[in-house]
Formats: sequence, structure tokens, C-alpha cells
Amino acid sequence: MQNALLKLWEMLEDSKSARRDDNLENSLKIHHLNEEKRNLDANYDKLVEDVNQLLNLAEAQCGVIRTQKANHLKEKDKLNDEIFVLNLHIDGLKKGIENLIKRRDEMKIQIADQLKAMEKNQEKLKMIRDILDG
Repeated sequence: MQNALLKLWEMLEDSKSARRDDNLENSLKIHHLNEEKRNLDANYDKLVEDVNQLLNLAEAQCGVIRTQKANHLKEKDKLNDEIFVLNLHIDGLKKGIENLIKRRDEMKIQIADQLKAMEKNQEKLKMIRDILDG
């Protein structure tokens, strides 16, 4: 009987150790995802600022385009291509942010599941202690 209880106790300790390792690993993943999100946010803000600057530049050049049509039409096309590329980058960053949010939500679910499992194991541990004490 005592051997069985010792084996159960050892299994519980192994389970707790594995869960702790999983929790640490998940915490590290969350930390890295948060860092990645901060970097993406900073890049996104920079790209938005760049796009706004390019749009302001394009508006300022409209007056010059009217007077120097032949030379500045090429410049306008170039700016429009750059804006298009930047918008593609912005779309990619938005999708990246959505993916990060989705990953964050999945991690929250995993953490909640692990917390539930930990509570169940704590209840089992309490029952084992009650048996040992009783």
C-alpha cells in the first residue's frame, strides 16, 4: 500500500515538474511573442509615418506637376508605386498582428487549460495527503 502511495506521489511530482517546465516554456514563448508584437507595432507605426510623409510629398508636388507635366508625371508614378509597395507591407503587418493576436488568444487558452489541470492535480494531491494523514 505504501509503495503504491509512493509511486502515486512520485507520479504526481513528475507531473508537477513537467507542468512547471511547460509553464516556463509557455512563459518564454509569450515573452518572445510580446517582443515580436512590439517590434511589429514599431515597424507598423514607422511604415504609417512613412506613408503619411509620402502622401504629403505627393500632395505638395501636385502644383509642380501642373506646371511641369512631362518631367513630374514620371515622379508621380514612382511615388504611387512606392505607396503601393508600402500599402502591401502594411497589409502584411496587419496580417502579422492578427496572427499574433490569434496566437496570444491560443496561448491564453493553453494557460487556462494548464491552470485547470494544475487545480485538478492539487485536488488529487490533497486527497492523497488526506489519505496519508487519515
